[in-house]
Amino acid sequence: MVAAGVPTYANGLVITPTFDSSITSDSNATNIMATIDSAIHFYETTFTDPVNVTITFSEMTGGLGQSNKYLYKVSYQTFINALTTDATSANDATALAHLPHGSMNPVNNSTFINLDTANLRALPFPGIFPSGFADGADGHVGLNTHQTDIGSPDTTGQYSLFAVTEHEINEVLGLGSDLNGGTNSFFNDPAPEDLFRYDSGGVHTFTTSGDNAYFSIDGTNDLARFNQDSRGDYGDWWSAGNHTPQVQDAFATPGAHPTLSIGSPEVTALDVMGYDLAPVPEPATVFSPWHGTGGQCAKAAESPRGNSLRGAESHPTIEFARTFISLSFIVANGEYATAFPTVRYARQTQPFPNLPLPFRWQIQSRRESITSFFTIAPEF
Repeated sequence: MVAAGVPTYANGLVITPTFDSSITSDSNATNIMATIDSAIHFYETTFTDPVNVTITFSEMTGGLGQSNKYLYKVSYQTFINALTTDATSANDATALAHLPHGSMNPVNNSTFINLDTANLRALPFPGIFPSGFADGADGHVGLNTHQTDIGSPDTTGQYSLFAVTEHEINEVLGLGSDLNGGTNSFFNDPAPEDLFRYDSGGVHTFTTSGDNAYFSIDGTNDLARFNQDSRGDYGDWWSAGNHTPQVQDAFATPGAHPTLSIGSPEVTALDVMGYDLAPVPEPATVFSPWHGTGGQCAKAAESPRGNSLRGAESHPTIEFARTFISLSFIVANGEYATAFPTVRYARQTQPFPNLPLPFRWQIQSRRESITSFFTIAPEF
């Protein structure tokens, strides 16, 4: 196995991956691991909880993805007290206003709730809760790289490895339902996500029958619809028929590439379960003395996110890392827009064609992790 070094996580969430030999021995291991690292980057820049979550990643040949995590049965009263103390966002306040603050949970009125080790530390829950796995990891994630777009040499390429990775990380962090635990009485009590499971009438529901279950933090505004198909996970989203693909769909859509954002219901769920969102920075505008009339850049400049824009004659080139970027050129008679491909993680460069003169250029970048914008608008 290959593991990352010991991290420093005093200022925010860190996810430390360990890559099983099934990944490291894959001839496409570099790209597979880079995609996993890119998915991890979203969480590390979205949540500020000062904890280290360890996950072991491996390849699998059946299904599409799976996760295993270690759970503890704890007091609902202690949980709601910790959740109240940990509240930082408007969503936290809304969720807490619609949850009981006594000893019994609102799902089955027992005095217990089941939490995984990552969620317990994020709250933080009083006490020490070690992992029961032999390797000490908080979770194990399996990825079928024989079916993902970035995958093993024989992959069918039908599904997004990035989306599958985010889906399984979400579950290690705490997403999931304890519905249909079978004969294991441990799962008679709910998971944190089950606290936000309502029917269309705004009443808590904890049943596998019917098809009337929604994720909501107040019982009124439904943010997602829960899967009720026994072939999928009950903590995942409904994905039958026409729908907009989402990361936590119970059944992935071939060819779709959903990704998480600050407004995704999955992120809202993690927020109200005890993870703390990073503040969203205000848009920043940076001006540089670049001149387009002569077709020559005065200099290359670094943006706040490690991107740079440079030009030679009328052939500007953009270099970027771990961002989504749109680039447009504005000429005297209006805007000359140039399509820009979405590329994640790897630092790359992109040349552009000759442009009418005079022109100025503008770059707008959205980080994968936070919907924050900045603009570089050179002078003429």
